[in-house]
Amino acid sequence: LLKPENYTKFFDYYFGVGVSLSLADAPCSDFHQSSYVKVFNDPFIVQLRKWYRGSAKSIHTNVGNVCHLKENNELFFGLLVGRNQDFANLLLSDLQTHLQFNERYIKDFGYQVNYGNWADGEFQTNDGRIFKALGLNQPFRGLRLGANRIDFTSLDDCEDRKQAKNQILTQENVEKITGDLVKAFHFKRGRLIVPNNYIVKNVLLD
Repeated sequence: LLKPENYTKFFDYYFGVGVSLSLADAPCSDFHQSSYVKVFNDPFIVQLRKWYRGSAKSIHTNVGNVCHLKENNELFFGLLVGRNQDFANLLLSDLQTHLQFNERYIKDFGYQVNYGNWADGEFQTNDGRIFKALGLNQPFRGLRLGANRIDFTSLDDCEDRKQAKNQILTQENVEKITGDLVKAFHFKRGRLIVPNNYIVKNVLLD
């Protein structure tokens, strides 16, 4: 299941329909598989996930992809970025819930959570990985744990309609992402996934 070509089987087994704490209400689709294979194979990918509403953008990006990369030693410092700190913490809660309480996952990969809590915006796992939540308005420079710098970032639903219409703010956010955030990545890996809704023209995705 840890082979990239088996990603959707991995997701369905650990997080899918009928599983305790299930994250899905339907089996995975082909695009869940094909998009992840591209992410797995390219350690410096920027992938804009303009998937339709209800397509499990957040669940796959922030839980399924993260866990599969982690167990393949392709992720050591995961950063989940939301519209603000509260939204980002909620994104982190889904991930911690499964690493801490998903019986199938723990049976195969061991008990995961070592220190911290999603409500405080950060937790660490027993295998030395760190997962952090930040709002888009917070600083990204200098983030690291020991030798590990950010090597995976999800920019998830970072705009509402009012914010998306503010072109000055949108441009500032783009410059912060392409400047501060990307420059904070690890030198060997830096996957950036953007599961963001397309609200109006010239939004963050554009």
